[in-house]
Amino acid sequence: MRQKLSSRRGASLLIALLYFLVCGLVAAVIIGAAMTNVQKLKGARQRQQAYDSVSSAAQLIRDEMTRVEYQGIERWDEYECNRSAADIQGDRHGDTYSWEGFSASKEAGKSLTALLQPGVEKAYHSHAKFSLNQQNFTGWEDSFTVDDGVCPVAVNVKIDRDYTLTFTLAPQQADLTEDYRMTLVSKGQAGEPVESQTESSCSHRVTYRDETDGLFHVVDTDFKITEHHYATAIRWTRGTISKGVSRSE
Repeated sequence: MRQKLSSRRGASLLIALLYFLVCGLVAAVIIGAAMTNVQKLKGARQRQQAYDSVSSAAQLIRDEMTRVEYQGIERWDEYECNRSAADIQGDRHGDTYSWEGFSASKEAGKSLTALLQPGVEKAYHSHAKFSLNQQNFTGWEDSFTVDDGVCPVAVNVKIDRDYTLTFTLAPQQADLTEDYRMTLVSKGQAGEPVESQTESSCSHRVTYRDETDGLFHVVDTDFKITEHHYATAIRWTRGTISKGVSRSE
């Protein structure tokens, strides 16, 4: 009888151990599956946040560019003394051509406006009204970061000679960069130069013959200087956003 009881107790203990082992294995499978789902959910949220951050940054820049405007001014000083038939002593002045200035006429206090200004100015100088002012355009690009506090976005910007701006945006996180890259292209528009004029004068000693006494006299004579100012406004249309990298990249 005792042997039978011992045998039954041993079998019961073995079954209990097997039961607990099976329960442990099932629990481990359930926990593992739960952890996998949590990681997948976390990854999905991270990818969605990356997309949202890049998309928001692109829209922010696109909207800002519709408000940005620069103005460049080219100048031509036209000297009357250079065209006069008077007998002028010494050298006459020659006409001069110069860049009077380049600055932001709208959104001047914004960081994006300040960052883009050197590139836009380089493109502007390649479109001079007067050949003596023209400078070759050799390209320009720069980079900056848009940080929403969740997923920082790296932005590279290039400008073409026709003022087209190409912004390439991507998450700074390396494993998300290629999958969530976006491109914003904003077309630039430069208006026709608008002319305004101011006047000043220069003085030269002029020799002339007095018809009354037939003698030659020397007098100081003022000649007009006409200062021509040509102002060009540069602005951008609402850009287009696309996924991936621009074909021109």
